[in-house]
Amino acid sequence: MTRSGLLPVNFTLSSSAREAIDALRRDHDRQFAADPSAVAAIGWGYVLGSDPRSGNVTIGFYTRSELAEVSWGIQEVSGMEFVFVTAEEHHPLFEGRVLDHTDDQGFFLREP
Repeated sequence: MTRSGLLPVNFTLSSSAREAIDALRRDHDRQFAADPSAVAAIGWGYVLGSDPRSGNVTIGFYTRSELAEVSWGIQEVSGMEFVFVTAEEHHPLFEGRVLDHTDDQGFFLREP
């Protein structure tokens, strides 16, 4: 795929979300030291068959061995590079929002 099919990032990250993603990356890299993370992936997830609006933000990582396959999709927002992995129909769920994180709520989108 090329950048022409890329959905642009339409949200920002709070410092708490960036710190939580960095903590997840460290945990990931300890668990998978042979192929550590190269870039974070942010998307929308929900249980199939349920209303997508009842889902939530998902965080994952592409490893160094996968980087060549996804490098075209890396975007930078709020000082962090990541791949925005979402379907076109879920793109509006992020529009103008802030991706935040708290220990009790985990990752969530909020108004600025």
